[in-house]
Amino acid sequence: MHIEKINNTNFMAGEVNLRRLNPDNIINYDKIKKLAEDTKLDFYIQKNQESKYLPCENSFIVTVKKEENKFPTPRYGMGCAIVSKTATKEKLSEKIYNAITDAMKRLNNKILNKTGKEADFIKFI
Repeated sequence: MHIEKINNTNFMAGEVNLRRLNPDNIINYDKIKKLAEDTKLDFYIQKNQESKYLPCENSFIVTVKKEENKFPTPRYGMGCAIVSKTATKEKLSEKIYNAITDAMKRLNNKILNKTGKEADFIKFI
């Protein structure tokens, strides 16, 4: 398993950071950027390196971060997309977008469990 530290990455609300992934391969990249700006969340999308356990698929890890000054409030949600290497741009874009919304839901659930209130970004899902 490869672990990537993200605490050294500068997050600024509304940013979409891609690693080992070309934005031209995602047809709804503008929609993802707009979602990041509207929700004031940062999206960190990383294509994993080749894996011997997934010879026919690519996997993408999505981290959603909300910058808050409230210390006990959770700030990260994660999602994963596993896509066939022969998938079309439409299918790849759909899977990544679904992983982003899944990560947003996970972050909302963490915030809801901790504070008892839903996050303000949940209305955009």
